Amino acid sequence: MELISVKTELLPSKYCDAVVIGSGAAGLYCALRLKQVGLDVCVLTKSTSDTCSTNFAQGGVAVALPEK
Repeated sequence: MELISVKTELLPSKYCDAVVIGSGAAGLYCALRLKQVGLDVCVLTKSTSDTCSTNFAQGGVAVALPEK
């Protein structure tokens, strides 16, 4: 791996209350919930939201539900 020097003062800046890393189903759900409680949220992703691991999940997304 090669490290690259970057002049951070040339990068744009954004101030937010919360940072969510990942734009999969869990990350976006978390971002929505944080926004609902009034926080300014930034979502960081390695690429575009359509290349997240959730899109590659075969058979859908599973959830555990309590018995009634």
